[in-house]
Amino acid sequence: YEAISYCWGNPTSTWPIYLNGKVLSIRVDLAQALPRYRFQSGNRFIWADAICVDQTNLAERSYRVSMMNNIYHKSQ
Repeated sequence: YEAISYCWGNPTSTWPIYLNGKVLSIRVDLAQALPRYRFQSGNRFIWADAICVDQTNLAERSYRVSMMNNIYHKSQ
């Protein structure tokens, strides 16, 4: 998998994406980065905390933050 590290933008500036039949609001800077990965050839697995971690679940978010170094280290 590839992990996306992105700059935190304005938290009030969001963009809707559709994921597994649900709408998820992500920051505009991440939304602008995703097409750059999507349109390259072949299947790719992308990890971005704003999408892969339930941001409304404090326990999960805290746990994943503690794993961030490992997540980025193991990514390509």
